[in-house]
Amino acid sequence: MMAVHYFSQSLEDSVTHEMALDAYFSGRGITVTPVDHDGQLSGKDRNFATPDNLTYTVEYKADSRASDTRNAFIETVSVDEQNIPGWAYTSTADVLVYYIPPDNIAYVLRMQSVKAMVPVWTETYPLQSVANVSQRGESYHTIGLLVPIRVVTRLPHHSHFIPPLGVPA
Repeated sequence: MMAVHYFSQSLEDSVTHEMALDAYFSGRGITVTPVDHDGQLSGKDRNFATPDNLTYTVEYKADSRASDTRNAFIETVSVDEQNIPGWAYTSTADVLVYYIPPDNIAYVLRMQSVKAMVPVWTETYPLQSVANVSQRGESYHTIGLLVPIRVVTRLPHHSHFIPPLGVPA
């Protein structure tokens, strides 16, 4: 039986994951600033500013199931009934931080590198439909490619150990 993702629980989990990532990157000298609502609608979660004054827009994705499946879920359709494209097509972030909380690891990749591979991955890897329940209790499905983590990490990336909140790095 496939798990159903409930918006309220997913939101609660995402806040915890975002806090862990914010703490980690802030502890590395990066100024981390949440984006406004409009920024979030364009597929950005944070602005990063490095100590040497480089700035990046960042999208966080947390995927706990990847710990068991060893696959990244690359979202191609956000809401199936309305055919809303997923973040793999719509994100305008410079950087993707793909976080696997049970493994305490985050992969930092250029979003354009990930997006450039979507057509290739579409021909190679299976699609998965995930059942969701919205804040209003409405059911819908999100669709994404199941791409092995070992394939995603063939792209240029940086790996980071992300300690649980409250545990020193």
